[in-house]
Amino acid sequence: MNSVSSISPHYAVSANQSGHSVGKWLRALYRFSRPESTLGSVVMSAAICVALLPATPHDFVLFTKMAAWILAVALWTIASHGINQIYDLPVDRINKPDFPLPSGVMTVAQAWAVSLSTGVVGSFLVWWVMPLWLAFSFVGFMTWATVAYSIPRFGSRKIRQSPWLTKLFTLSARGVMFPTVGFLTASWLVPTLHQGWVYLGFILTFAVLFCVGMNTFEDIPDMRGDREGGYRSFALALGATKTAFICLSAFVAAFLGFAIWLLTFPRLFHLEIGFMIETPLFIIFTVKFIHLLRSELQPDGDGAKPFYAFLWRLYAVQYLVLILIFAPIHLAQL
Repeated sequence: MNSVSSISPHYAVSANQSGHSVGKWLRALYRFSRPESTLGSVVMSAAICVALLPATPHDFVLFTKMAAWILAVALWTIASHGINQIYDLPVDRINKPDFPLPSGVMTVAQAWAVSLSTGVVGSFLVWWVMPLWLAFSFVGFMTWATVAYSIPRFGSRKIRQSPWLTKLFTLSARGVMFPTVGFLTASWLVPTLHQGWVYLGFILTFAVLFCVGMNTFEDIPDMRGDREGGYRSFALALGATKTAFICLSAFVAAFLGFAIWLLTFPRLFHLEIGFMIETPLFIIFTVKFIHLLRSELQPDGDGAKPFYAFLWRLYAVQYLVLILIFAPIHLAQL
């Protein structure tokens, strides 16, 4: 009895420690997935699919394939960000010391396992959902972009010495490839969507300009680490304030682009709903930006993270707004 009692407390402590370690690692895995970016990809893909539902036949296999595409985008986002974090570990020790790899909660081997497995599973889903030519295009581009952007042996350091090339890579993936492939997949699954180029043009206007603004602003909170890592960025070249105004210009252009598309093709959008939603969103963005300049933004980039987090929330909200603004039933009847 005594021997049992002497062992039991030790076993209980070990079990608690084990459970605590597992929970800590799962939280690290969640952070490693870059949830704000992955959620942005999921919301983007889901919004495009849901916005087109009024013109979509009620078919279980079709809905399953749409869900698989959304999951594939999320998995490829995790894979791409994961490999980038592996090779950015020295810089992240400065910019993001509490992230899973710099803090030591996750090992590099575990990071490789997560990144490669999500990329492989995402690719299998893509082959099942898309026509072959589109699947090859998507997987090929994502593999090339991830390798070229993250791995020094394949030119990542040269690419990231140029602020223009760095932004072009990110813009090509999130601003062009993801929404275009998502819309082409939905259009292939729903062949009744004739003249869908109008919706695609609307989506790309938003996606490209928002990505320009967000990815330009992203340089500001990373100024110190980029300087230490020897990378070049717009924020280091122009300073935090001028870079923030580039972000402002891109967002203003995006909101103006929304208005032009809505007014040019009123039959294909819910015009009143669109302006009722976009006007207050633009006002909120403007107020937040003024507050940023007056009280938060520092010359070295400090204080910029809250506004950057706000941009991610705005990005997600704008894609959800597609569901309310689109009127695809009209498009299917043309």
